[in-house]
Amino acid sequence: MTGSSLATWRGSPNHYNGRNGYRVDHITLHIMVGTLESCANWFSLPQSQAASHYGVGPDRIYQFVDEDNGSWADANMASDCSGITIEHQGGIEDVPVTDAEVELSARLCADISRRYGLGRLVHNGLSGNVYLHREIPGTDHFGCPDRTVNGLPVDRIINRANQLLEGDTDVVTQQDIAAIAAAVWGYNYKGSAPGGNMYNNLVYEVPKRVAGEVATYTWADKDGHGKPVGGNLYNQARQTALTVIELKAQVAALNAAVEALGKSMGADPEQIAKTIQETVKAKLGALEINVTATAADATD
Repeated sequence: MTGSSLATWRGSPNHYNGRNGYRVDHITLHIMVGTLESCANWFSLPQSQAASHYGVGPDRIYQFVDEDNGSWADANMASDCSGITIEHQGGIEDVPVTDAEVELSARLCADISRRYGLGRLVHNGLSGNVYLHREIPGTDHFGCPDRTVNGLPVDRIINRANQLLEGDTDVVTQQDIAAIAAAVWGYNYKGSAPGGNMYNNLVYEVPKRVAGEVATYTWADKDGHGKPVGGNLYNQARQTALTVIELKAQVAALNAAVEALGKSMGADPEQIAKTIQETVKAKLGALEINVTATAADATD
């Protein structure tokens, strides 16, 4: 079945089989002069001899006819077979066209335009790509869809559809802002998380938890009794810095001692330093040999 993902299927038997060689080049807008449910019930009856491709209400869209077929809606075979027809709830006293219905219709029109390559939607009699039912030759519905009580706000639907077609899905409406605010303030973390709404968690809880992790983190290394070695992450970093400073001081003191000892014994300080370096290298070399031998023994 061909149709919009925005709609729920409510099939009608009242349609052409195929499109009689026509291709889709326009959308025809109608009004039900009633409610969506009453229209759906009427279109389901073969004796009604009427149906549109879609019906739009305040909170849902129904699809009555597969888009591969022409619908019996415009009282004109050529228009029925070359268009996608959309009925709308409204058109009588106490049944207004709501803002939500306008939004749903605009989204449906934009979806149809994208799928059939209609481009920007224009109402200009039968010269544009959006027709009004009253404009189509053969009809006797001279007020449909906009010249009735609680008529269809055609321009609003077309303008909003064009906004969507121009890629402004990122344009935020007042309803969007309200929904986002409700989600942020109403969101609660689940499971073992601290709870509260999303704003408080991001602004207060997360920074506090990060600080707590830094203050309480302990190294994975264990001493002989299985206890973690060292304190928290902050103290470990601070202790490391102090240790480096202390080692630098010890090295400087040793260098000064070596130089003083060399002078007192009449020896060349540079030669003493060289001897110490060679001794250290020799020890390190022996240590490397021992480690290698141990590793080889373990392998054997």
